[in-house]
Amino acid sequence: MAAQTLYDKLWQDHLVHEDADGTGLIYIDRHLVHEVTSPQAYEGLKLAKRKVWRVSSIVATADHNTPTKDWDKGIADPVSRLPDGLRGAADFSATPQSLPLDTTAYVAPAGAARYPAPDAQVSRSGDIVTLDLKTDGDMMMLVAPPQAGLQSVTVAGVVTEVAGGQAIIACSTPDCAQARVSLRLSSSEPLELLLVSQKRGLPSDGTRLLKARGAEAVPQQQGDRTMLVGRIQIPGR
Repeated sequence: MAAQTLYDKLWQDHLVHEDADGTGLIYIDRHLVHEVTSPQAYEGLKLAKRKVWRVSSIVATADHNTPTKDWDKGIADPVSRLPDGLRGAADFSATPQSLPLDTTAYVAPAGAARYPAPDAQVSRSGDIVTLDLKTDGDMMMLVAPPQAGLQSVTVAGVVTEVAGGQAIIACSTPDCAQARVSLRLSSSEPLELLLVSQKRGLPSDGTRLLKARGAEAVPQQQGDRTMLVGRIQIPGR
């Protein structure tokens, strides 16, 4: 038997099935999660009304936004919150505010639009609503409320069935910006969808924020982002 690396040994010990093309299905017996990008997966389970399987296999730790000393005092460093100088640069709220999608964030009063809001050309035929997206960004997210009764989504000819409840359709590639999306709804009533797009970097006048950011502040791993939100009106049938 040929010598194996540690990686090879771990892979073989956890391999459940391997297709002819080499694609493998492996069993994950330990999940290490943190406080920045892990919560989104659990939010997805919550929205789908599914429970976490084998809770005992999950180890969670706060490792991105923690002090390096005096742990017994908690997070006392104001830089771990929104610094006063950065808050004042755009008149952000003093505390996080509730936003759509059950999220919270510091918010600032609306001013002159820096970018056009994402939009869509809408048509409806019975249960089928067709959206020709008109967004300008690196990703898009479409949010359908529970009362829409979303049953399926079709994007680029691929149909995905939906179990119901609030549905979030996300695409992280730029080619989705002008995509055609078809929704099959059980609701016959007029309703509103949220269309969200995301652009990398800050708007042209974002230099105020950059100057206000302290030298000790650490940007998020994915860099600065600008989120654009549009409200899409769906007619009744």
